[in-house]
Amino acid sequence: MIVERRQILFSSEALLEAVRLYSALPQQQDVPFGVIASASVTSAGGNPVLNIMVQQSGASQLRHVALNGMKILAALILLCRKRQVPIPRQARKTVAIEGEGLVLTLFCSDYAKNTQLEARAA
Repeated sequence: MIVERRQILFSSEALLEAVRLYSALPQQQDVPFGVIASASVTSAGGNPVLNIMVQQSGASQLRHVALNGMKILAALILLCRKRQVPIPRQARKTVAIEGEGLVLTLFCSDYAKNTQLEARAA
């Protein structure tokens, strides 16, 4: 078996861009409408949590929103698509904290399953 492992590192600036893209999606209801002031990463029970501060119009205080699990992954994949970074659908994906940012690790295996090789005589 052949396994490919690829890691994509997201800085704090990239996380902020990912959250802004995610918050602009019409169907999402996790991040309220407003200006994304900051995005930072913490750990809760060994799992990454993306903490977002949102300035809603007319509000005097910033609102805290926490994303975890699949919501973080959705925001990261959205940014990768915008920047044309290829993400295989069939890859197993994990997200972990790396410094002040996140790392998305992709595991791809069994490339030859659906590939037919053709032998040609020289």
